[in-house]
Amino acid sequence: MGAGADGARLRRGSGSRLWLAPALLAGLGVWLMNGAVLFYFDSPAYLAQGERILQLLGLPPGGGGGTAGAGGVAADAGDGLVNATRSTVYALAVAALARLGGGGAIVAANLALTLLAAWLAIRVLAREAGTCRPGGLLLGVPLLAASAGALPFYIAYVMPDIFTPVLLIVTALLAVLARRMSFFEILLAASLGILAVLSHVSHIPIVAALLPAVALAARLGGRARWGLAPGLVALILLAGLAEGQAFRAAAKSVAGAEAIYYPFLTARLIEDGPGWRYLNAKCPDPELATCALHAVLMRSDDPYRLTASHIIFQRREDLGSFQLLPPEEQARVARAQYRFFVRVFLWAPVSTSLAVVRNTLQQAVMNDVGMTVPDEAVLASVPERVSAVEFGPGRLGASRGWLGVLEPVHGTVYALSLAVILWLVAMPGRLAGALRGFAAMLLLGILANAFVTGAVSQPADRYGARVIWLLPWLAALLWMLRERRQDV
Repeated sequence: MGAGADGARLRRGSGSRLWLAPALLAGLGVWLMNGAVLFYFDSPAYLAQGERILQLLGLPPGGGGGTAGAGGVAADAGDGLVNATRSTVYALAVAALARLGGGGAIVAANLALTLLAAWLAIRVLAREAGTCRPGGLLLGVPLLAASAGALPFYIAYVMPDIFTPVLLIVTALLAVLARRMSFFEILLAASLGILAVLSHVSHIPIVAALLPAVALAARLGGRARWGLAPGLVALILLAGLAEGQAFRAAAKSVAGAEAIYYPFLTARLIEDGPGWRYLNAKCPDPELATCALHAVLMRSDDPYRLTASHIIFQRREDLGSFQLLPPEEQARVARAQYRFFVRVFLWAPVSTSLAVVRNTLQQAVMNDVGMTVPDEAVLASVPERVSAVEFGPGRLGASRGWLGVLEPVHGTVYALSLAVILWLVAMPGRLAGALRGFAAMLLLGILANAFVTGAVSQPADRYGARVIWLLPWLAALLWMLRERRQDV
């Protein structure tokens, strides 16, 4: 049966759209309960960066109080340097949305993005499964299941993390079913993937890590048009790389500044131990740029100075390092981080590899939503308002005791969901082969997220929770599509 006929079959179940109302309400539940958006240290900085871009484009300053310079939230890395770590695309998007409708517009866009990615997956997977279940039911029930996890917190969150699960969904879909998708479906998937990869720098290595698996999954699906899937995912990857090059060129031509990515990889190696031992053994060495960072780190004996977050962001004399370097040294250290990794790996391959595995496994089990709810440290570091978005504790931030109750509930939901997924995938006759492949690729994507954020950046609950809601979503979807098609 063709794609159009299956699509019509889904549309005929219009009565099932009633399932969308509770799903939408559940997705917005955290925002409604909190009475305001959720945010993190970088949230005002994204808005401020976007405001500056809008003003450079000739638009007047946004209303509602704070402007691009409010609280100094978007400070550059240093004189003559521009921090390229934050996505310009996401910054521009949230600033434009804030002008249109404040924090509520950002939340609505997060929800719409999630719905669009879920709808695309269901449209393709339901056709593949040959199901007669109505589309509204297939869209609503898995989103309700996901709302029993972290999803509502990320819908209410003014950070680009909602794009990570979108990226994983479209990558898994393309890997398994690109050759059987219509031109419209491929165009939509590629567009969502490109938008997602442009929204956060961590998405570039995630796509790069998944690309070999995409090629393998596509090849295992048969010879016909097998190169389409890896070609599309490579296009998404190239879009992310090209945006970085364009940003560097724009920073140079417009501001006469050098755009740098903060040396998260260097900081990770130092905190894990191999990088610190290497610097102790090799420095001082004028040919090794990272020795400049080592010299600053040696000024103090406080052990916290060697944690990745302090290395990158701290400005205190006893705890800071990178931010205390002159701008030209910051640039040298940042540019050298990949060469530094290669040197450290060749010098200590076993301990470096063990650290990568340890951080990945640690990140894989970290999924508490507490980092989405602003605490005292976050509230003290951000302005009360930037553009038309207010940043306050909200009702949920007033007392954080409820997080201790919610964490084991979420943990139970995720464990049961994973058990259902593995059972459905393992049991013969339960799922069409393409649905098994989609599930495997989505689980692999969750691991890729853990690898990139844990091993390259720093294990943190925020990074795990942003994708872990895919487990209950996938479990509910597979359960509803578990009957094999009868027309094969």
